[in-house]
Amino acid sequence: MPSALTFFSRPRLASLAGERHRLGIGVLVLLHLMALAILLRTEDDLVPALAFALSWGLLNFVWLLVLRRPAVAASLSLIMIVVLVLLSQFKQDILIMSANFVDVMLIDADTVSFLLTVFPGLAARVGAAAGLALPLLMLFWWLDPFRVRFRIAALGAIGCLAALSALSLAVSMDREKAFESADYVSQFARSGTRALFDLATRGLLESDSSVRDRLSVAAPAACKPGQRLPHIVLVLDESSDVEPDILETVRQKEALEAGAADGEAADAGDRDKLFREAAEVVVQNQQGSTSLLQRRLKVGYGRAARIIDQLHAAGVLGPPDGSKPRDVLVGLDELDRICGPRV
Repeated sequence: MPSALTFFSRPRLASLAGERHRLGIGVLVLLHLMALAILLRTEDDLVPALAFALSWGLLNFVWLLVLRRPAVAASLSLIMIVVLVLLSQFKQDILIMSANFVDVMLIDADTVSFLLTVFPGLAARVGAAAGLALPLLMLFWWLDPFRVRFRIAALGAIGCLAALSALSLAVSMDREKAFESADYVSQFARSGTRALFDLATRGLLESDSSVRDRLSVAAPAACKPGQRLPHIVLVLDESSDVEPDILETVRQKEALEAGAADGEAADAGDRDKLFREAAEVVVQNQQGSTSLLQRRLKVGYGRAARIIDQLHAAGVLGPPDGSKPRDVLVGLDELDRICGPRV
């Protein structure tokens, strides 16, 4: 056989097929290891980690229903996970809250147009990422040696969805986690499961089965806005199951706290009585903000703001940076020097 044709001989082709098979397996293992690295980096407890794993499995099985190729399904699932984490971190930097399922209802063409306008370089970055991802997806499609049957993919998707739903309904979410830089994927998945359950059982709005008063049935004059109206975002309201005089209660509490803060100043440096505890909170969370102290120390805005100023003056926190949380400048081992030994 001529030497030029030996490359296409049957043993040589069999060898190339074997190398392609091994390379495809290696790519599949690498993609799942990358997902595991994201899990270990972003999820900080057993329940969130389990929710992440079930979400990862659900995404993979849904893509397998369409594509049947595990490597391509894992690639697309990994892209979705990375995009979710990046968007959640972006929202965390701006609003100090992680992304949740309600955010999906607010994203439309106007949202994308606004982001591209505010961040001029974003379109180029997205285009570069897409230009890199498409050839890799084509390569993984060619390398992938496996084909998953539709029935197996369907059973896997149903199983992961059922387990994720049961976990989300059995273990309630910690609302304070939404204000921390962690559990991005698990929070989004569990909030979605909870939102769909509430929608199926209670509808969009809760209402009484019967009311004494009746609304007027007279049709008002037609109102046709001249332009498309913007989204209206409703802030989370936790007062629905509290007494009607909650506002007065809050005012009285903050007035008492303000007086207590004035009367509870520490002997050294006029520091708040909660100064040491506040310093530990900001160091453990590696960020300092008024809202963080309000949640963790159960104090009002005025007292939390004064403590933030005291922490800055003591060198625990850096200067303000717009709406972002302040940087933490010390570690736990330095608090005894700054705050004195714990009593």
